[in-house]
Amino acid sequence: MALPPLPENNTDRLFIYYQTGGGTTSQEHVMTIRYDATLTDPSEIMTALGTAMQADVGGGHLFDGWQVLRAETQAKGSLFRFPVPVPGELLAVLGTGQEVASPTDQAREVRFQGRGTTSGRKVSLSLYGVIGAAMLETDFRFDPAASTLLGNLRALMQVRGAAGTSFLNIGGGPTTWYTYVNWQYNSHWESQQRA
Repeated sequence: MALPPLPENNTDRLFIYYQTGGGTTSQEHVMTIRYDATLTDPSEIMTALGTAMQADVGGGHLFDGWQVLRAETQAKGSLFRFPVPVPGELLAVLGTGQEVASPTDQAREVRFQGRGTTSGRKVSLSLYGVIGAAMLETDFRFDPAASTLLGNLRALMQVRGAAGTSFLNIGGGPTTWYTYVNWQYNSHWESQQRA
């Protein structure tokens, strides 16, 4: 049985804007993280995210020039977003890998997926600008353990999602993230690259 839809602003949300790098084909993307403002704050989430991702600085898993640009928050039930400062830990994450990315490279995403622990609602988080050749790909999936970057991100998401503080599902509850990470083309970004 399908679950009834919920409004997009059913939880507090953090929007992290970043560019993929990779030369002239660089694209701007937004990572959306659902969280509970009564249990954590955006600065703390971004600091933890930056610490997890810093393990890759110099590791070559992100296109050269990958970087965070800015961040915004939107409170539960609100229609408006407001800018928030980005902590130094996240600003310090800079891609140092492949210098030139093709349009094909820019349309690929690494997608973490999971489900609400109690609600069963699907949840996902996509990351663009990741270099696939730097990780062990099998059947269009990565084993997060094969990459410090993906392993650290998945561990962070799993711990916080299970605790119900951040990386939540749209229902606002805890999330259990799958043990694998999908490697796929995104149809929207395929179309953008054709234009």
